[in-house]
Amino acid sequence: MNMGGFAKLPGIFRTNWQKDGNRLGGLRHEVFVVEQNVPEELEWDEFDQGAIHFACEDENGRIIGTARLIVTGDKGTIGRLCVAGPHRHQKMATRIMDEILSYCRELKVRTCELHAQLYLQAFYEHCGFTALGNAYLEAGIEHITMRRVL
Repeated sequence: MNMGGFAKLPGIFRTNWQKDGNRLGGLRHEVFVVEQNVPEELEWDEFDQGAIHFACEDENGRIIGTARLIVTGDKGTIGRLCVAGPHRHQKMATRIMDEILSYCRELKVRTCELHAQLYLQAFYEHCGFTALGNAYLEAGIEHITMRRVL
């Protein structure tokens, strides 16, 4: 039953590039390459293969939100967080971040870092991250490095 007009939000799951790379990549292409004009050669890198990917899908099995986590020792690096246009402003990005941070705690990760698009700095601050240094250009988009101690 749909209470109060709110749709049931899909669950977040962990996956890997070998299993779901085509589906994860489809959403990232749509958001980063098409919407944000990130050059293809900058979107794809060697880290996808070994990263832990977090995603959620719609009722048709289409990936509608994703992010990746790279763990090195006790440090986590979060990246490539994106949500499909029609599904934004439904707390999906917050739920993905919560799931990643919870998993980091399980792994005994002590700090997490990310390169936030500058216009999303307040979102990441809401997730407990603090800005480090000044803004810089990455893939032609202003970013700022942010960190959270767990």
